[in-house]
Amino acid sequence: MLFNSIEYLIFFFFVFIIYWSLQHNFRKFWLLIASCLFYASWSPSFLLHFLIILGINFLFLNKIKNSSKKRNYLFFIVILNGFNLAFFKYFYFLLNIFNYFFSWDVLIHISSGDESLIPKIILPLAISFYTFQIIAFHVDIYRNSIEKVPSLSNYFLFILFFPQLIAGPIMRHDELLPFIDTKKDPKDLDVKRAFGLIGIGIIKKAVIADFLSPTVSVISQNPSDYTSGSILISIYFFSLVVYCDFAGYTDLARGSALLLGYDLPINFKGPFFQLSYTDHWRRWHLTLTSWIRDYIYIPLGGSKITKTKTFFNSIITFFLAGLWHGAGWGFAIWGIINGLILSIERLVYKDLNLVKEPATWSNAKVNGDWDYQKLAYRFFKFFIIYSSIALVGIFFNAGTDVDRGLNIIQNLTSNGFNGKSIPLTGSHFFAISLFLILHYLEYNDFFPNSNLIKKLKQNSYELIVVFSILILLYSSAYINTDLPFVYFQF
Repeated sequence: MLFNSIEYLIFFFFVFIIYWSLQHNFRKFWLLIASCLFYASWSPSFLLHFLIILGINFLFLNKIKNSSKKRNYLFFIVILNGFNLAFFKYFYFLLNIFNYFFSWDVLIHISSGDESLIPKIILPLAISFYTFQIIAFHVDIYRNSIEKVPSLSNYFLFILFFPQLIAGPIMRHDELLPFIDTKKDPKDLDVKRAFGLIGIGIIKKAVIADFLSPTVSVISQNPSDYTSGSILISIYFFSLVVYCDFAGYTDLARGSALLLGYDLPINFKGPFFQLSYTDHWRRWHLTLTSWIRDYIYIPLGGSKITKTKTFFNSIITFFLAGLWHGAGWGFAIWGIINGLILSIERLVYKDLNLVKEPATWSNAKVNGDWDYQKLAYRFFKFFIIYSSIALVGIFFNAGTDVDRGLNIIQNLTSNGFNGKSIPLTGSHFFAISLFLILHYLEYNDFFPNSNLIKKLKQNSYELIVVFSILILLYSSAYINTDLPFVYFQF
């Protein structure tokens, strides 16, 4: 059930009506039922698996909270959740690694092909997201960040809450759990912001991501047929597709949750208007990057150790972040390169002190006036960093097929003007212009005192109407099918 589908609209309409018709004490149970139905619409059998996993994890909460052997219990349950994730997501990936080194005959017959000795393993929906959320909850219980173990219903709803279940945001205990039993009044709903987020989410997904996605798919599958310029454009488009698809889902999730009285955390803050790699990752998928920082990077020692260990910690952390996205060497290479770039940037800015102050958009002003030389430098730096992020994204696009990524790079550097060109139209420029406008609004620090921002905030209702008209016009002209969200595969 996709957020941008008629089925979800009908589903949410009935959830919303029944939810606000019930007494407060019954609402969370209705949300639990609705969340189970939402997940079961994809796979009833994996819903059962999901509920069993949640039940087992709940049994360990009191033991981790109160037992003298809490460390052992934490270690066991983290390993158990890791095994559950690894079995479904990394089974074939690990199998191929073992087969590469050992070439055992039995490993060749354990595959996903027709002659496999075991049935094909299917990846459960949202397993990466809910596994991280479950593990974080156990660690927070162990650290005494949570005062008391929640009730069974509250714990299940915290993990199962359907707006954020499939692709995040990855919730911390203090972002949802304390508000489950808080009485809510429909009169207090921020309806304007909710529908504003839903409208923006649909535009990001349907008008931008789904429109650019076919171009990216055709060229990345057949790069030898296209000119180097067309391949490069498709690489830039891919970065926009991933962002608009995922950020669009997050906006839809936050808008849906707001209509139910819950305010989910922000997951993006205009990441492509960055002037450094560090700033980019501080604005991209915030709930994942903060999770990785708090539960992997800091336990490894963070930056409070030697420069060499800090350097390798960043690379290890991003390597794991890459593998979290998918069981393939393309994701791993993507993570390693990003970790390497971030480490080098940290070395230049802080350790070697070659650059005293990182460039920001705001410090391009002198006494309130723009220094156009500084501003030009910032646009140049923005373009270089954005291009680097897009080029590294080739490996993310390749995913489990590294050869396809290498093939894209080879044709990008060798095709020149030989091959077909992308027929760029007014619709492409319309989609990119919408991206720039929405990104401008999302990037809170970009011209923070802008009169345009103030007017848009004052006239949010009118803005929603404009967005709705654009959606209707575009949908009637271009949208024929609903494409699944990119991050649903993770």
